[in-house]
Parts: sequence; structure tokens; C-alpha cells
Amino acid sequence: MSENITVRRVEVDDYDGWRRIYIGYAEFYHVEWTEETVATVWGWVLDSDHEMLCDVALDAEGTIIGFAQYHSTPRTLGGHNICYLSDLFVDPDIRSKGIGHIIMDHLIEVCRKEGWPKLRWLTAEDNDRARRLYDQYEERSPYIVYYVDTA
Repeated sequence: MSENITVRRVEVDDYDGWRRIYIGYAEFYHVEWTEETVATVWGWVLDSDHEMLCDVALDAEGTIIGFAQYHSTPRTLGGHNICYLSDLFVDPDIRSKGIGHIIMDHLIEVCRKEGWPKLRWLTAEDNDRARRLYDQYEERSPYIVYYVDTA
């Protein structure tokens, strides 16, 4: 299947497929989503002036089967921007077919074209499937992430 996959920047006509993957992603992480949130993120990825970018993976029929949402972010210790991968998700019905690899390889090429010397991301510690993919690219970071709820 992986030989028939293409990855490209999201387009306005991709809404239904993107929305299905986005909601699947939110539900995978047990995050409540609202139509307002969906509309906000969709607006971000279509807005050429917003930093959030989205590339979608499509099968041979043109169905969106996964996405990566990412943006440039400053790295103060390097004095340059790097790429931060916010979200990578593949339709659960077709996992383990190399699609995650295709998306990651695509992002690495995007980083090279943009001059971003690093690609950074987080994943849940118990997300074993994603970690098996990510471990093929780099060793796990020794850093611990903290969050403060300020709402």
C-alpha cells in the first residue's frame, strides 16, 4: 500500500477528509473537541499567514489517510528555527503499512527545504505504536515535559 501514498500540503477541498482524521486524532488521545476547535484549527492550516502547516497523506484513490501538523519555532540555544511536529496521525484502520514512515520522511524533506536543522515532537509515553516508529528515527529524549493549567 505504501507505494501508492502521496503527501502534500492540505487544500481547501480537503476539509471532510482532514476533519475525519483530526477528530480521530482527538479521540485517540481522549481529548474533547468542539466544532469551534475544528474550525479554528482548519482556519490555521489554510491561512498562509499563520505559522501552523498541515500536510496530508492520500491513498491511490485520493482519500486522506493521515496528516502531519507542524510549524517553525525558534530554538534559542541554536539561534535558528526548527520544525515542531504538533500532530501526526494515521487512520487506525490502515496502520502498520508504512504510512507513518512516509509522513516522517516527507517532514524531514520539508525541514531540509526550509532550512530547519531539527525536527522535534512529543508523544505519549504509552503510545507504543508511535514510539516504535519514532525510535527508528532517533533515540528518546532525556527531557521531561511539564504543563501548568492556566485556565
